[in-house]
Amino acid sequence: KKQEVIRQHFLPQKITIIPNPAKSEFSIKFNSKSNSNSQLRIFDLTGKVVKEDRFESFEGENIQNYILENVTRGLYFIEITNGEEKYLGKLVIIE
Repeated sequence: KKQEVIRQHFLPQKITIIPNPAKSEFSIKFNSKSNSNSQLRIFDLTGKVVKEDRFESFEGENIQNYILENVTRGLYFIEITNGEEKYLGKLVIIE
């Protein structure tokens, strides 16, 4: 039983992206289990990192605002790592 709990802890958590689809400005909302330094990475479909950011997240709900400039429209993947937690999401840029 203890191994199952540990394994579940590493499963990616969902993030909310508003608005989605977006033109260039969007917000990311996620719930963190602890205060820690976090890293955000946004990837295009080829796996290339198009934006990177480091920020401090706090226990509970967190909201980060971003502007994604100089990218083509299409699908992007968002990954936030926060200590042992990982959050994943998809973002569609329409202009």
